[in-house]
Amino acid sequence: MIGQVHAHRDQFRQAAACILEVEPALVTLRLAAKHLPPAEASFVNRERQRLIALGEEIQRVHQGNAVIVWWCLDFVQRVFAAIQGNVIGSRYSAGGKAQAGSCGPLWQGQG
Repeated sequence: MIGQVHAHRDQFRQAAACILEVEPALVTLRLAAKHLPPAEASFVNRERQRLIALGEEIQRVHQGNAVIVWWCLDFVQRVFAAIQGNVIGSRYSAGGKAQAGSCGPLWQGQG
């Protein structure tokens, strides 16, 4: 699906570049809207803003997912440390040796 979106974007850029007489890499929705009648330009600008908002929401969800993944990794590490009898909260160096963590787990720092 992502490949299809990229293909459609590339086709749009190629077609718009021919009409606007610019390089395809320079074609943006903002540039295209500048060359459209007011009604169509307004529609393109509204949809551009909607895409920006969707991108920002995706970024927020991505950051939330990252926190959850880090929490799960910390939890699993603590379980394995407890099973092995290591101090809970210890971390491992690049060489695989247990070392004390410099601070608590990530989830404890979340207000």
